[in-house]
Amino acid sequence: MKNVSLKLNVPETKKQFDSLFSVINRSTVLPILENIRIVQNGSLQFMGNDLENYVVVTKESQSKDEFDFCIDSTSLKPFFDNKLADEFSIIGNEEKVCLESSGFKVNVTLAKKLDQYPVKPVFESGITEKINSAELCKIFEKAIIFLSTDDLRPAMTGVYLCDWKDMLYVVATDAHRLFFKPVMKTPPSFKGLGIVIPRKAVKLFIQMLKNEELEIKIDKFRIFFCGKEKELVSRLIDAKYPNFSAVLVSGEYKFSLQRKQLNSS
Repeated sequence: MKNVSLKLNVPETKKQFDSLFSVINRSTVLPILENIRIVQNGSLQFMGNDLENYVVVTKESQSKDEFDFCIDSTSLKPFFDNKLADEFSIIGNEEKVCLESSGFKVNVTLAKKLDQYPVKPVFESGITEKINSAELCKIFEKAIIFLSTDDLRPAMTGVYLCDWKDMLYVVATDAHRLFFKPVMKTPPSFKGLGIVIPRKAVKLFIQMLKNEELEIKIDKFRIFFCGKEKELVSRLIDAKYPNFSAVLVSGEYKFSLQRKQLNSS
């Protein structure tokens, strides 16, 4: 049985763990998804997923020890929220650990059957591009307000990332309002692109990946956002997006009003 010995600095890791906690749902179908998986094998990795989104945070290994365990997120989260101290430890083995901070201790029995924990999707073939996430993140923050919550129209519940008029556009609509804005000139690898990214993945992107140098990878079913220490993998929405350009007002129709005419109205 392998020993577990780990110290976590709260100020340094809280933001990253907030992303891990955000991706986790209470699951009756696969209870192991309620856990955060922690693996140390050359590097230290923290993982969370809900079958649709997979979040991985990678840190430099603190020691040569190797371990692999899943810990209930509800046991781990209070040590970040309550701020008992700047640092807390996780010590034990792959069956049971003790979480300790400033003399406060919690014993946690770890999840069994690690083989039930889903394997992180692997990008095999598709398109890739390197970008800085700053501008994309700003546009996502505005676009997410315009998304539909109607599950009967799944395409509108996600953000549409597409190549249009040689520009990479972000589009969002709930069938009543329409948001569209260019991010950049379309990179050669993104020519003809048209994918729908789910709302939760967009929220995780905003939370995790502001102002990061990213490599974006897209295959038939998923999008991979790969940063220096963080990775977000999301399943794409498999639905046809509405033809948003058909409702845009043509530039041919222009008129002007004098200010005094508007004031009198």
